[in-house]
Amino acid sequence: MANAAAAAGMALLAHKRADLRHWLHTPAPWRDAWRRQRTEGTPMGVQYLFETGANAVAGLMVGAFGAVALAANQITMSVTMALYMVPLGIASAAGLRIAQAVGAGERSACWPLARAALVVATAWMGTAGAALALCGSSVARAVSADDAVIAATAA
Repeated sequence: MANAAAAAGMALLAHKRADLRHWLHTPAPWRDAWRRQRTEGTPMGVQYLFETGANAVAGLMVGAFGAVALAANQITMSVTMALYMVPLGIASAAGLRIAQAVGAGERSACWPLARAALVVATAWMGTAGAALALCGSSVARAVSADDAVIAATAA
């Protein structure tokens, strides 16, 4: 609140004094960069908002089935989201490397980078999925002592 009042006061002062007025009308060099970042980042932010919102709504819907189903859902979502962080990091790193290759004019390096990222992420998720399919009840048992929750989580 104090920062907003100080900024408003500075703008008012700059507007009143002729020797400071040119600062109000000089375009800031960062505005174009900020505009580009907003136009590129907004779709990604909206996508994350919808993804998080969908997970929240799904959690509320599962809660209608009772405490055991909600606990099992929470364990399942927590474990899968933790496992999902590895391929998400791989995708982010691959996106940066591909962008660097494009920027450097080395477009021939893009497909090998993309394939490597896909192979590593697929191998990770395949291994994690197999481990959860084979040892799901052990993972649930590490998180909960309730037999009903463990059974519902492993199902």
